[in-house]
Amino acid sequence: MRLIRLSVIRWWRNRKNLKKALLQRIMVKNKTSAFDSALRFLGYRALSRKELTEKLSRKGYGSEEIKSVLERLETLHYVDDHSLADEVFACYKKAGGYGNLYIFRKMKLRGLCCTSRLSYEEEVESARILTEKKRSAMERSGRFLQKAAFLLSRRGYEASVIAAVLEQEKERQEHF
Repeated sequence: MRLIRLSVIRWWRNRKNLKKALLQRIMVKNKTSAFDSALRFLGYRALSRKELTEKLSRKGYGSEEIKSVLERLETLHYVDDHSLADEVFACYKKAGGYGNLYIFRKMKLRGLCCTSRLSYEEEVESARILTEKKRSAMERSGRFLQKAAFLLSRRGYEASVIAAVLEQEKERQEHF
């Protein structure tokens, strides 16, 4: 222990890198187990296998240790990508204002596979509601249709949905 402290002091004084083995011995003393770290991460929010793997590897755990922890967490049903994917999709669907492309992109970033989709009618209705919410801000500039198209595109709506909503808006403007 004294040797480790002296080495650390010398390293700080000389600003040279510690040998890797010595640094690992220092870290092992204060390191919590990978399982405990994973439970701490899962305490904040539900995570996918990919997210948990990234967090644990950033923490410095080895790939074999991470793999065994993930298997244990799956047997305990703390990590379940299929149910998490369903929950995330339902959350985006309930929130509204997002198209299939946006939802799929966000889920892919989390390492989730999405098997559900918004139907065409649901997507058109969601896009129409979004344009209604943003109407006053977009009408002030005078280029409502163009701004609505950009907004819907950023929110992940497909081109056919955007065209349908813009067609409805053109008809609405002609009546008024």
